[in-house]
Amino acid sequence: MRTAGPLLELASGPLKAALGAGYRGESYYSNGGTPFERRHVRYAFGELRVPLARPDLERVGLERLDLSIAARYEDYSDFGKSTSPKLGLLYAPTLDLAVRGSWGKAFKAPNLEAEYGQRQLYVDPANFDGATGPADAQVLRTFGANPSLTPQTARSWTAGFDFTPVRLPALPAKRDLLQYQLSKSHH
Repeated sequence: MRTAGPLLELASGPLKAALGAGYRGESYYSNGGTPFERRHVRYAFGELRVPLARPDLERVGLERLDLSIAARYEDYSDFGKSTSPKLGLLYAPTLDLAVRGSWGKAFKAPNLEAEYGQRQLYVDPANFDGATGPADAQVLRTFGANPSLTPQTARSWTAGFDFTPVRLPALPAKRDLLQYQLSKSHH
């Protein structure tokens, strides 16, 4: 379920909103076709676009100023609850130039196949990768699924600009001046 559109009219322009909610069921099936593992996820999200300044011919250096506020809430049957917020700001000193920046958090649960799918074990000589040791030493290698996976979380900051000359509409340019992303595992 999702809805979007203008919420109300502010002195600086329309306040726009997008809201939604839902439920998702996920299953991982074994080779025999029976469900091996299941997950249920309830979620809700919302976003507001708030115009902070209306264009004004009398004012120089502030054509547009918009704030965006967003959040996503998820409740996983196997990983618990998570809220991921995001804030953004767009400043346009002229019709031709807009400078933008954002900050946000993210959450991603591992998919069921990565957790519970097939695993393969191999026995190789210990010196297979150039390691040194006794000539008859062996190592056990595992590939594939990992039931010990945990969700990934991240924080990100971005900044950039859009240059779209009004007199030369065929010459738009977008550049990300700075994009910084910090990720960490959630334990």
